[in-house]
Amino acid sequence: MGDLEARSQQSTSGQKSESKRDRILEFIKENPGAHFSLIKKELHIGNGTTQYHLWVLMKERKLECVAEANITHYYIRGCAKPVYSRREMVLDTIVDGSGKNQKELAKSHGVSAPTFGYHAKKLIAKGAIEKVKGKEVTYRVLNSLLA
Repeated sequence: MGDLEARSQQSTSGQKSESKRDRILEFIKENPGAHFSLIKKELHIGNGTTQYHLWVLMKERKLECVAEANITHYYIRGCAKPVYSRREMVLDTIVDGSGKNQKELAKSHGVSAPTFGYHAKKLIAKGAIEKVKGKEVTYRVLNSLLA
């Protein structure tokens, strides 16, 4: 009887693992390029569990990843990856969201305000954008070719 209970518990545990793994896979299908923190936050899964399931999915060759600026982005194997960088996406967000402050721009881009600010600083240094100070800090594109 004890052996049967143990196998039953292992089976239930395996089903839970598959369920979490399936949820992660589905989330990445819907959000290509999602990074670790976003996956664990949105799916309410702990660090270790998320890390383990991503590792298994990579080992099973269901996912591939791209590292950019010390952040690993996950994609379904064989699906198209973005053709431009995060910095270019920040620039596009500034162009599309003229008049919005940094927090609003970051939210529309799906990153934190500090991450958005980091990339904005790099674009300012290249001369692609400038900060416009007023009641709230906004950005203006100077030369998108410099990004």
